[in-house]
Amino acid sequence: AVGDFLDDEAVQFINDPLGVLDFSTAPVAAVVSLDRLLHTKSDDVFDAAVDAAAIKIQDDFYGPEDVRRIEQVVLAKLAEPNATASGLEELINALPEDSQARLLASSRGITGYNELAEVAAHGERFSPDTTRRVSQRIADAIRAQLPASGLYDEDKMTPRLIREALFSALSNRMHFSSIALVGSPFRQHLAAVLADEIADVGLEDPLAPRFARLLRYVAGPAQEEMLLTWLPAAPGQVARDMALTLGHLPGDRSLEVMVPLIQGDRSVLDRALLYGLGMRQAAELSTVADDALQPEHVRAAAAWWQRQGGAVRV
Repeated sequence: AVGDFLDDEAVQFINDPLGVLDFSTAPVAAVVSLDRLLHTKSDDVFDAAVDAAAIKIQDDFYGPEDVRRIEQVVLAKLAEPNATASGLEELINALPEDSQARLLASSRGITGYNELAEVAAHGERFSPDTTRRVSQRIADAIRAQLPASGLYDEDKMTPRLIREALFSALSNRMHFSSIALVGSPFRQHLAAVLADEIADVGLEDPLAPRFARLLRYVAGPAQEEMLLTWLPAAPGQVARDMALTLGHLPGDRSLEVMVPLIQGDRSVLDRALLYGLGMRQAAELSTVADDALQPEHVRAAAAWWQRQGGAVRV
């Protein structure tokens, strides 16, 4: 029944990498995720279904026949003109070893192959040297801010959690490690260090999306001004996470910088921007809802948020 009323638009909306279908243990979530992976004609929905299906494979929702169908779909994707392996790393890594081997062989020579091979070899999105060094650096920076840190023994758990939250190729492992960090006593310190890391490496650096993603979990009002400054110049993936983060902050700052970024292209970034404005019940929703230059679906979404109310501010 869920599959009957969840069209591609709806699945794309709710199936963010941390969305409803990804982590739901209901069997129907696995059914819908697989159906969209196999049958959608939307690239955005396919990308979302890839993440969900990878988690369902790890949780043993799919049998051998389902796995075979998933492998065939991925093989077809890799055979398309101008194909890329980017975005398929987690799904391929979750498949059985024989499927992995066939898909790695099929992806050799196309864009994203090196990253895919890295994930297959180590289960992380960067080399072990990079993930170990960056995670330890962040953990050390946090520890230096805690007055009592010198009273404790060496902390091996914090760098491990940070490493999993930033670099694991498995979404559920990233998610639950991030939640553990949300509940830690140094959440505010971690948010400050992540913001400093983004400022140091720059928005275009390959590490910036990883820092921005974890910042979604731990950011507070202290990061709001920086996020608003970075957002207009950020690449799409980084900007999406920053827009979602701003939607969860209980601040009173104007969100007017988000309005010109809404392109009306039904992209994940557009949805994140509208989500951020809506969750905050930002005054700028009226600007979007009344803008005759915006497509009808954008104006309707803004009006829906106005009627529905937000969660951060109602």
